[in-house]
Parts: sequence; C-alpha cells; structure tokens
Amino acid sequence: MDARKAVEAAKSYFVETFNETPTLEEIWFDDLEGVWCITLGVARPVKSSVLGPAVPVENVKYKVVRLRDSDEKVLSVKIREFERAA
Repeated sequence: MDARKAVEAAKSYFVETFNETPTLEEIWFDDLEGVWCITLGVARPVKSSVLGPAVPVENVKYKVVRLRDSDEKVLSVKIREFERAA
C-alpha cells in the first residue's frame, strides 16, 4: 500500500473506533517490520480558569496507528509521547 492509502486506512479505523475526527501529523514506514506508523492529532477542549471562560483552549493528544503493509491490518493505536527539546 502507498502512504495515502495507509493514512486513509488509519483515519477510517480511528474514526470508527474512537468516534473522533483526527488530523494527520506524521507518517513514516518502518522497513524492518513492514509497518506504516501514522500519527494522528485529536483536539479536545480544556477548561482553563487562568484564561477565563470566554477563551477557548484546546489540548491536542497524539495517537500512533500502526498498520501492517502486507495486509493493511491495524496492529495498534498508542499514545504518542513527544521528547522535549533541550
């Protein structure tokens, strides 16, 4: 499968499973495992007493959907932990 098909499959699976609409953030192919890794972002509203009730704030959570290239099977959906820059 190509990258576009992998993204489409990952988004479709995510929407059906979690009932949320994600945005594409990252995509890469793991040659050793033959797996597409698609990072999706999901914006969720956050209540902030610091900014006041009139200011909408969103917290974006990132999930990595792993798809096997050979049969397009979803292997996992995991929380994406980001490393902090020094």
